[in-house]
Amino acid sequence: AHDIDEYSINLIPEEYYNKDLYSLKFGYGDSKLGIERLDAFHYYLNNTESPKQDKIYDFTFGYTIFTKARKDTFERLEKLVYSKFDKSKVNFFVKDKLKKIDNFINREEYLDYIAKSKYTLIIPTYNPEHVSILRIQESLINDCIPLFTNDNNFEMLLESYPEAIDIIKDNLLIEEMDSLPPADILPLLKSIFLDVKYL
Repeated sequence: AHDIDEYSINLIPEEYYNKDLYSLKFGYGDSKLGIERLDAFHYYLNNTESPKQDKIYDFTFGYTIFTKARKDTFERLEKLVYSKFDKSKVNFFVKDKLKKIDNFINREEYLDYIAKSKYTLIIPTYNPEHVSILRIQESLINDCIPLFTNDNNFEMLLESYPEAIDIIKDNLLIEEMDSLPPADILPLLKSIFLDVKYL
């Protein structure tokens, strides 16, 4: 098993595990590996009460930095986000091992911030082959619109969520947008990413 809140198992040297016994996927399928989509987390979220919150923040995002590449990515993302949003209504929660910065909050508090935010960000995971379905779903269940960076692996989403690709590319790529998507896109995104189809 692989804890989705931890490093990707791909960062562990192969001599310590048998890669054929572990699935690195979460919430989507991969026909090349014979893995089918399982909507267990979709089901859980649909059966969990999420109280509606007033949207007092424009943007919230949590990020860990354990490598120089992630540090460079964060600096680029920070500039990009501040170019789109009022800085006083932006929350970044960062754990930076390189600079020894840590303003991270626990998961429950973080989701409360997401629930009070209009937008969040979906970036590639530490394993860039993967897209964080967990972050997408947690944002949507809290009525927070996920924006995407254009370096996400959309091919990975295509197999399990084919109807999402054009919507993301036309409306939700943060680097490409001149204006932010309206809240009325939420029901469509929820119907794609939260509907339970495969249990």
